[in-house]
Amino acid sequence: MGGPLMLYLPQGTSKNIRNFFPELHAYLLQHPAVILRELKQQFPHVPKFDQTLDELVARNWVKRQDRRYTSQIASWPQDLVAHTYLEPIVAEIIAEIPPKTTLEALWASLPVIEPTEPLAAPADVIASWRQDQVSQTVLESRYGVLTYQNALPQTTIVNFFSNPQATATLQEIYQLIGDVTVDYYLDQALPKIFRAQGKNLKEGRRDIFTESLVLFGLLTPELTATVVPSIQPTTTTSLTNVQARFNQAAQKIAATFPQAVSQQLMVLLRGQIVAAALKMGYFNQEVSGDLAGSWHITKIFKI
Repeated sequence: MGGPLMLYLPQGTSKNIRNFFPELHAYLLQHPAVILRELKQQFPHVPKFDQTLDELVARNWVKRQDRRYTSQIASWPQDLVAHTYLEPIVAEIIAEIPPKTTLEALWASLPVIEPTEPLAAPADVIASWRQDQVSQTVLESRYGVLTYQNALPQTTIVNFFSNPQATATLQEIYQLIGDVTVDYYLDQALPKIFRAQGKNLKEGRRDIFTESLVLFGLLTPELTATVVPSIQPTTTTSLTNVQARFNQAAQKIAATFPQAVSQQLMVLLRGQIVAAALKMGYFNQEVSGDLAGSWHITKIFKI
């Protein structure tokens, strides 16, 4: 991997800095230790230049010494291939995951700090990170979290809140309930499941949530529950060893690489562990399409 360097900027970086800083960084690399007058001549188009530069100095992205400015951005090591470097660490941690672990419990045992530091790296390296940057705000179907049978997507709550057009029944449910949020939907649906345990749900008039539960297969046409909901993750296993191994890896990585690099590596490590565990079938029961599994997954990813 190689090519021209690009800047990775952490989430939350202001639009002004996001537009200006890559250009400033490139200039400072070619002209180290420049004075303020030279910078103002070079960037007359930048609004509030002095204020923005002061902010970059305060963040320690730019160093000001003896009235001269240099870039402080770390670069991705040329010989570091993240997936190859992390692969043996992933294998060690995966070996410590006990059976019947829930996705929520595993995620909680892999705490990371989202990157706060910018990082210079080749464009292909930055692109390679994306497959392992698991986000808590996006349900990543490429990791097999969506439920399938015979290679066809199934009509489940998880699938609905990821892709309501995946099946004809999901489309029908979408026409029924529209763009409802997952939290609101579960607040309305879960009490019905509880009230329909072993008996028909008593309702004067079926509302859209009752009708959707029938379409999901969680209520029979007679309105009897087909599942027993489990609101709390049920696991009798301990992830102490997983967390210990993960913390050991974090300490080693922090001692080996600059902070900006180590932050990225820890995010990628978590992503590779989750992906490997899913591919190995650790959560088959949890993602089988029942209500409990759907609840756990939608809550952890907050879709």
